[in-house]
Amino acid sequence: MTYPITTIGELVPCSCSSRSVNAGIGELESEAVAITSSGWLPTVVWPSDVDAYKRKLDPDMRATDATVSRCANLPAGEAVAWGDFFTSWKAFAAESTPIFGAANKYDEAVSFEQRLHEWQKKIAETCRLNAPAVIPQAGPDTSAIKFVAVAAAVVAIAYLASPLITGARVLGKKR
Repeated sequence: MTYPITTIGELVPCSCSSRSVNAGIGELESEAVAITSSGWLPTVVWPSDVDAYKRKLDPDMRATDATVSRCANLPAGEAVAWGDFFTSWKAFAAESTPIFGAANKYDEAVSFEQRLHEWQKKIAETCRLNAPAVIPQAGPDTSAIKFVAVAAAVVAIAYLASPLITGARVLGKKR
């Protein structure tokens, strides 16, 4: 279970999609594609894009974790909350990116990056941060566009396939 941080030190269980720990950040499923949004137009997100994002963010997570483990001044509650957050990151980073849902996993990685940024600001108030400062991606969350784009694609495929299906029925009746 992951824990979105509403305030640093406060954990609330997330009702996000299921997260099972599977093998390999580096697995590449090049035949899969998902649609996410960046700005106003949908963007194609491949599972390899999600895996690359995980690989980019993982060293910053681990460096921040090392800072927390060396910081004696950090309140115990915040250290425990960080530990839970870091554990959820490790589970997310270890799971393979699915064929369907790569865009959701990409959005989740962006969320982890945002929460890491918030954690780094909070930790830096008490301890010297020995990790590079993470700057989250800018832009509004327009993830609803991906669902509209997928629905439009399904309708377009059905519309284009209908003459083929009708033609096959006609040919089948003639025999």
